[in-house]
Amino acid sequence: MVKNQSKKIKKLKDRKNKLKIKNMNKKIIISLGIIGLAAAIAIGATTAFFSDTETSTGNTFTAGSIDLKIDSTAHYNGMVCVGNKWQAELNYTPVANQYPVPNTDCTGSFGWKDLTSGDKFFNYVDVKPGDMGENTISMHVINNDAWACMKVNNLTSIDNGFTEPEQVVDTNTAKGELDETMYVFGWLDTNGDNIYQSSEITLFGPGKAMDVLNNKTYTIADSITGTPLTGDPTGVTPYHVGMQWCAGTMSYNPSSGKLVCDGATMGNAAQTDIMTADVVFDVVQSRNNTDFRCVPQLVCDYSVVATGAEYGSVPLYGATVTPVLVTNTDCTTVNALKIEKAMNFQQNQPAGNPAGWAGWSCLEPGYFDAIGGGVIPANGTIIAQGLAETGAPAIDGHAYPVYPNQTFPVGEEGWVVEAAGSTPPTSIYVLCAQ
Repeated sequence: MVKNQSKKIKKLKDRKNKLKIKNMNKKIIISLGIIGLAAAIAIGATTAFFSDTETSTGNTFTAGSIDLKIDSTAHYNGMVCVGNKWQAELNYTPVANQYPVPNTDCTGSFGWKDLTSGDKFFNYVDVKPGDMGENTISMHVINNDAWACMKVNNLTSIDNGFTEPEQVVDTNTAKGELDETMYVFGWLDTNGDNIYQSSEITLFGPGKAMDVLNNKTYTIADSITGTPLTGDPTGVTPYHVGMQWCAGTMSYNPSSGKLVCDGATMGNAAQTDIMTADVVFDVVQSRNNTDFRCVPQLVCDYSVVATGAEYGSVPLYGATVTPVLVTNTDCTTVNALKIEKAMNFQQNQPAGNPAGWAGWSCLEPGYFDAIGGGVIPANGTIIAQGLAETGAPAIDGHAYPVYPNQTFPVGEEGWVVEAAGSTPPTSIYVLCAQ
């Protein structure tokens, strides 16, 4: 029995030892697992790159702007409209029966603003022959530099009744005569003093209203003048336009340096007539707009658009003379003669300059005005060519009337061509207008 108990005790010890070994193996496995996890974490951490992030938020594009404000000061027969009342100009003493009457209501003067339909530069109801007035209109360009144009359109002239004196001299009741008998003059009033100086730039006139206010566009500043109006954020920088009007004929007297008005040319035909017109000022950005023009450039050039039979029975000095219809640079047409002849280029130029010159003149009676010319393509090289007339640009350094081998007599005009010395006889032509 003791032996059996010893065997049982031994079995229990073996089982206990086995359990210890098994538990120890578990602990080792678990520990190795933890070590493996830690190693995995450590290895993962070592694979990250250095980095940084910068963020720009709320990026914005805001369109710029141009705003034009206009102000006006009205002047009339020595009076100026201030505070809606007529007052005498500085150094002017009102005369007997002064009109406008001092301290009476007036319009046409206002501070700089956006114009509305009720804002008028001119609004007069009792104009008489010899009356003369002027408005100094000022532009204020806000924010951006701009080109500026002035347009006058929607001109109307109506009879507005037919008085007895008017009936004697006016048989045309379909329209009024104010647009024919009133003169208007416009200029860039550099100093804004409402007085024209000969050094200031003329926009139009003096001329009849029907000629200068009838659907016309005038340049204040564009790519041709080359200098835009400066955009001022505060708008305090003004640019002035003067518009002078005369009930009659207006002219400039260089002796006195003044514009004068002759009312004797108006007459009874204009009695009670009404004339109206719209005056528009436009501005457009100058930046990125370098080719802007108030008056679009016409694309016409001198060209022969039609021809007729040979002119006369005998060619002029051996030249072929043909009546032609020529398109001018302003896109109008003019009757002309095309005088054409094969010419040799003369070779008496200084040593080292092989060029030769030839030309043709407008010699046919009645056709003395050279308006264009050219050459018929030929072998050789044309170096330069152009009009030979007073004020014409120099041709390769030679100005009218003296060219190599030819000095034009006073009043004679033509076309001159310079070619390389190897150029064979070439047909040269000149266009001659009446």
